[in-house]
Amino acid sequence: MISRCAFTLLASFGSFCCLGQAQSLDSIRLNGYVQAAAVSPDARYIAVVTLNSSQQTDGSWTNAESVQVLEPGTGKTVSSRALEHGALVRTGPLDPSSAFIGYCDEGKYLLAYDGNGEVDVFDSSSFALTSQIDLNRQNDFSPGVHVKIACSSASASVAISLQGGRAGTGIVRVVEIPSGKDIATWNEDRPSDEIKALSISQDGTKVALLLGNAQWPLRAPVGPNIKVRDTRHSGMLSQFSTGDASSDLLFDGNSNIATVQGSAGGRFSGKRGIVIWNAETGKETMRLVDAHADVYGSIASSADGRLILGYIPEIHGCALCNGLEGRVEVKKQQFAVWDASTGKQVFRSESFGPVVRPFQPECTLSEKGNVVMVYWPSTQTTPILIPWTVNTRK
Repeated sequence: MISRCAFTLLASFGSFCCLGQAQSLDSIRLNGYVQAAAVSPDARYIAVVTLNSSQQTDGSWTNAESVQVLEPGTGKTVSSRALEHGALVRTGPLDPSSAFIGYCDEGKYLLAYDGNGEVDVFDSSSFALTSQIDLNRQNDFSPGVHVKIACSSASASVAISLQGGRAGTGIVRVVEIPSGKDIATWNEDRPSDEIKALSISQDGTKVALLLGNAQWPLRAPVGPNIKVRDTRHSGMLSQFSTGDASSDLLFDGNSNIATVQGSAGGRFSGKRGIVIWNAETGKETMRLVDAHADVYGSIASSADGRLILGYIPEIHGCALCNGLEGRVEVKKQQFAVWDASTGKQVFRSESFGPVVRPFQPECTLSEKGNVVMVYWPSTQTTPILIPWTVNTRK
């Protein structure tokens, strides 16, 4: 199936929140359903991983996966390359939850995970394939392994976690780009802990893990759910509990960590916002909240950590909606951007669409902090990518 992707680009003028005229770029065509997307540091390009999976009459599956690099300014696809290793999976569709694409090391490299044990490393200028990172080098990869990947914005390193299958309770690797050599590696040793998210600092010297446990959400997490290690010697820098942090975590520069949650005291407490923690002491340093809506799911930051973005939907829950019990309706989709140095909200978007039920949009902030891209990852629906421009001038 060939899918169409529409873009809307809104430019800002003067202060933070003025929007320019929308520019439609619906001439760009995608090779399949979007699994992951990234915006280049200069916001000139958008890179997407697309996938078409279909079952054959003999019961086997075909997975056609590719990386497309799009130029919103011209409405053109400037590069399209197949991720051939993913096509070797014939037993079922590729797992969309492991999809990843990202710009690393000040945009020098574009990394894409193929869903089948290899990370392709592209030169972001020529779009040539320069190397591949083998996730099965130590016989760690097998079907059922859950993979999470995070790029360093200002160093030639990438953090990769593997959990389940042959990877057992969890293996974390920090890998040099483009050589594929391990900088650091360690095992997580608590069987009850799920690696829900990982992030690597701007300079590549620290990796943070957000852990879950089997008892959540029936009771508050027991013990630390954040672990921070130094990648230079794999030593533990800190481990601490954030209360009811859910599924998102990111490094805010080199010294701070951001999570999405209510109060640090425990389950379901307080208004949900973005909480900033000192990575080495585990102390809460700031809380970013919206006056009208809670922050859910997707968060992102500029490379220097100055700007932080959060997704702030307006939702309505009811016991019985249109015959469906316990349904949650998204009434409005918006995002907000805060200045992390002051805690002040500097931008609040207008409502954007479409509402793609039941999928939550992902909001990505460019490394320079001047463009927000919104997309809906899904194996069922081809989402719309919407780059927004945010003025970062004081």
